[in-house]
Amino acid sequence: MKPWRWNELTEKEKQICRLVVMERKKRFAIQRDMGISKTNLARRLCIIYLKLDVSDKTELAFEMGKHWKEIEAVAK
Repeated sequence: MKPWRWNELTEKEKQICRLVVMERKKRFAIQRDMGISKTNLARRLCIIYLKLDVSDKTELAFEMGKHWKEIEAVAK
């Protein structure tokens, strides 16, 4: 298993992760809130999944839960 690589994400990628996992927002709401296109969001999600070695938002949520303390420490 690869090490957790939260620090390799850009601030926008981290924001997308938080919106998807913590706020459980749907793609359309994220696109609207961030002012990005459907294609741009899809591309960013693919990059996030690759960087964090996850396959979908369910696995992303699971991994974020496992590494919550690290995520919070970086956010402060």
